[in-house]
Amino acid sequence: MSNTAQVLSQKSLVVIFAYAPSGLGHLRVTKALYEGLPKSAHSLLLGSHDQGIAALHRIASLHPLTRSMMEISQGLIPIIEDITTYAARMYLRSNTKLIYEQLTTILDQLLTVPKTVLIVATHTTLAHQIAAIKEQVMKEKKVQLFVVVQVTDDTPQHIWYVPGADMTFIPSDRIKDQLTSYGRAFNLPKMAFEVNPYPINPKLAKILPSEEHTKRHQQVTYESKTHTHIAIPISGAAVGTRFFKDIMVALRTFSPRFMFHIVSKRAPYTETFLNEALSYDFIKLYVSDQDRAVVDKYDELYLTSTIGLEITKPSEQAFKALLKPKQFGGSLLLFSSPVGKQEYDNLLPTESEQMQLYKLAAQNKPLTTQEGLNLLSEAIHWRGVRLPDNAVEAAHFVWWCLHQGILAAMMHWKMTQRNVNGHAHELTSDGVKLFWEKVADFLHQKQTAL
Repeated sequence: MSNTAQVLSQKSLVVIFAYAPSGLGHLRVTKALYEGLPKSAHSLLLGSHDQGIAALHRIASLHPLTRSMMEISQGLIPIIEDITTYAARMYLRSNTKLIYEQLTTILDQLLTVPKTVLIVATHTTLAHQIAAIKEQVMKEKKVQLFVVVQVTDDTPQHIWYVPGADMTFIPSDRIKDQLTSYGRAFNLPKMAFEVNPYPINPKLAKILPSEEHTKRHQQVTYESKTHTHIAIPISGAAVGTRFFKDIMVALRTFSPRFMFHIVSKRAPYTETFLNEALSYDFIKLYVSDQDRAVVDKYDELYLTSTIGLEITKPSEQAFKALLKPKQFGGSLLLFSSPVGKQEYDNLLPTESEQMQLYKLAAQNKPLTTQEGLNLLSEAIHWRGVRLPDNAVEAAHFVWWCLHQGILAAMMHWKMTQRNVNGHAHELTSDGVKLFWEKVADFLHQKQTAL
């Protein structure tokens, strides 16, 4: 085992983070990995200048027709995913002029020419483009160049298979097996996949002071008079803003205890929503014009306030569910309608349990039957629950869960065999630390072999 800090802090090494602003998830992962890098390491950011990436992401996410097309291309119909993946891979690997100019300009402007360049890519676009020019850059600039890809969702999208990448970090064995099978079936170059917990900002994984954890618990206790603080991060595509507005207003009709904290980018497509939010005294905004600053504001919210709940889209499962309620970022999760193909998650209610919850909430029944008591006892194993699609129904569901003690039980979350199910190594919050340890070992082995 190499000394991680020593390897990553070598003066001859430069670490370049390659990201694209097509969604907060990619930026959030980039920041998490950056926060875990030794402070003495030499690192730079390489952001995509291709505005089409963000525009396409927004169009595909917002419109029902394009959203359906996106879901089909992501694997609902395998042959279509195979075709679109092949076309996208060929297009990206043949359109590298801009990224080549960006990367070589960065290297040319460094005061000290590095011997080794480590590129960490958190977006498929840049991962494919950089992998395609890797050999050319190494030959021209006389450097060792390694490409490490961090998969930013827990879905087996074939576009994450990046020939030429030296390491690809994947958050689950399931996705590793499916991508490996895909590469084998299409006779693609063999890749080195590394299963590692999803990267979470180490600051959010710190343990809350006991008094703050008590406050968080009080926020989801029905008998308590304290305010319930709810975070609502708006995605890079501004998906679901109408739902978020309606559920906030509806929750306030149940109780004035609900307070909301919206984290969003200020952009033309969020302007109407943000202006409406300003008219409510129970909503606080955390807004910036810059994508990276939005991620900073999200982290600062959790580090400076005690947040009890978060309403977010299901693609955040892999990110937030790994944190425990006793950690700074460990709010209880309320998942809105999914966008894109969503993953199986063993930290949530089963489909049967979720349907039982919906039924009992719709009938406004107390958890006094055996069925209800069983659900209450199982809630200790859930990090989040799914909300009904209708905002008013969702608000009633949240209020019912609060009233019946479901949320209070979830605050006592415990890892059990049900959660683990052979995947304990995927369900920890130290993914960033493990990421850099594995990368340092890889670099150490390559340097030793020279």
